Amino acid sequence: MRPWVLLLLLLTGCDTAGTLIVQVRTDLTPVREFDLARVVIEGSALRDVVTPAVDQRAWGQGARVAELTDLAPGSYRLTVRLERADGTVIVSRPARVELAGGLETVTVLLTRDCAGVVCPDDGDPEATACLAGRCVVDECTEEDPGTCDVECASVADCGHLSAPPCGSVECTPSGSCFVSPRHVDCGEGQVCDPRLDACVSEAPTCSRWGPFGEAVPAGPTINTGENEFGPCLSADGLTLYFGRHVDLVPTIFRVRRDSPRGEFGPAELVLDGERWDDPVIAEGGRALIVARNTNEPDASLWISRLDARGRFGPPTPLEFTTYMRQTSAGADVTADGLLLTFTSSPYDASRVVIAERTDPSEPFGVPVPVASLEDFVSRSLGWPGISDDGLELFVEYTIADLDLYRLERSSRTEPFGPPARLDATSFVGREDGDPDISADGSTLWFASRRGGDFDLYYATRTCEAP
Repeated sequence: MRPWVLLLLLLTGCDTAGTLIVQVRTDLTPVREFDLARVVIEGSALRDVVTPAVDQRAWGQGARVAELTDLAPGSYRLTVRLERADGTVIVSRPARVELAGGLETVTVLLTRDCAGVVCPDDGDPEATACLAGRCVVDECTEEDPGTCDVECASVADCGHLSAPPCGSVECTPSGSCFVSPRHVDCGEGQVCDPRLDACVSEAPTCSRWGPFGEAVPAGPTINTGENEFGPCLSADGLTLYFGRHVDLVPTIFRVRRDSPRGEFGPAELVLDGERWDDPVIAEGGRALIVARNTNEPDASLWISRLDARGRFGPPTPLEFTTYMRQTSAGADVTADGLLLTFTSSPYDASRVVIAERTDPSEPFGVPVPVASLEDFVSRSLGWPGISDDGLELFVEYTIADLDLYRLERSSRTEPFGPPARLDATSFVGREDGDPDISADGSTLWFASRRGGDFDLYYATRTCEAP
């Protein structure tokens, strides 16, 4: 064979062999909501490529999940999925790509509002892919938006979305409104969770926790000898809100730290003047639910929201579908804002109740007592702390001394089981109350009179079964 013929063949082969780079952008939180990304290319070039969620940090901006080489020119149909380790598909969509040779990149947007969406819907029968909650044709990608049914022309059209501190709102090239989390903005072992508007531990949900360890004092900038109550830790573990009785007047403070294991700095005044107590972080950190500690018969729960200057404004009454003429305090709320639990004191007795709603923008429904606690009705039952997922409930109860109890359930549709006392020697008979469980479930914050005055303490536990 003559040299120029061989060179021509080599050049022809280089021109026809193609490489396809597949990227995924998603607002789902790696590890917490999915364990891996899977790319399947159909047809004669069948490939199945898996990328563990922990191997990438750029899921919000575009994480490379596959590099498919030696592909002949032509049309290729891909299926891109985010899955749990057991194979459960969280969200999935097909995409069609035309490959002409050389290097091509396709970016697939996978959003949580496509979870459970079946395409096509009642519209275009060719719209078999879900994109940002709507059905589009397979050819619609970020690099080829000409076939997309757009929902935005600019970010100004995405006013219904709000950006977390660790992310931003975009109108992507496909005309999709998208909350882009920046996981690189979070610390080691943390990811950005747009649902909570915060950096959180990337540890997955635990199915069985071990016992809590020894109680540890919160620190000198928190415990001052003036009686501290009602701790509430932010989802990223960096800010602690609490009540302090300054000259016997309830007042709300907060302390901050640079890392979840760091020391808290000096206390800052947040709310005073109206006997505000028992702060609860709500609306992704943009609001505080507080109790007005006046002992009035119709005292209830209030909410304070951040103003344009980043300060908490004057509280207004928390809305319920039915007005509650009873004393209410000691509240806590789930991460999605749909379940509110608090101490309700009608008929001169305290009980723990839960009020629900289906949308965070709506008022809470009628509070319903926690059935498994009804045999425990007394003047000192209550001040509940509920886990972010709504499956664990911690309460304080006085029998001889103030003790903490824990309740659990397998799902939100199930009732809570019977209360079990925290029986570690570091808890029993120590006059502990006001429990608050951290967002990752590993740390219990509480108030305790074990040192004389009420101070804040915390205790940690480890996951025994993921």
